[in-house]
Amino acid sequence: MTTKIFSVATFILVAWLTVTLVTTSKQLTATEQLLSSKIDTSHQRLTDRINTLEQLYNVAQQTVPAPTPAQIPAPPQDTAELDALRAETDQLRAQLNNKTNLQDLKTAYRQVIETEFEKQVDATAAAEKLLSTKEAIWKASTLHESEKSNLQGLMAPIDILAAQWKRGDTQSTVKPVFDVLQQTLSSLDAY
Repeated sequence: MTTKIFSVATFILVAWLTVTLVTTSKQLTATEQLLSSKIDTSHQRLTDRINTLEQLYNVAQQTVPAPTPAQIPAPPQDTAELDALRAETDQLRAQLNNKTNLQDLKTAYRQVIETEFEKQVDATAAAEKLLSTKEAIWKASTLHESEKSNLQGLMAPIDILAAQWKRGDTQSTVKPVFDVLQQTLSSLDAY
């Protein structure tokens, strides 16, 4: 009798699982078909939009006339004009390089000041940041002959400060480096 009860229960359970499986399968198929139709619709809309944009682009290309040789200005043939243009270009490049290098020096100056405060939080990171200013300082020393010795003289103090901070000795300050940079920027009339 117990075997019959288990057999009937098993049969009912298998029948219920089969019905659930078939229902779920039908729902999944319906959802898949719905998604597929939405994807097809979206794909068609995008394709139509791309085609429209390509047509507009082609029309725009056809309506914009190409410049004629008469509309393109001829380069100057006179060597005096060319020399004057080259000289002006070189002068502008020199001014731009000078301003860029002064900006780099100002950035190094700002970073030196920041390291004084950052060393209390993370002395090693502040030391690395201080060391990263050396490149801009050295570059400025090569470009400004009047300040060359002052700026190149900062290399050793920066190395010493960074080494002290990395060892955990944060009593030393960046004031000597700061003072030289401030004086240099003032003398270059860029401060």
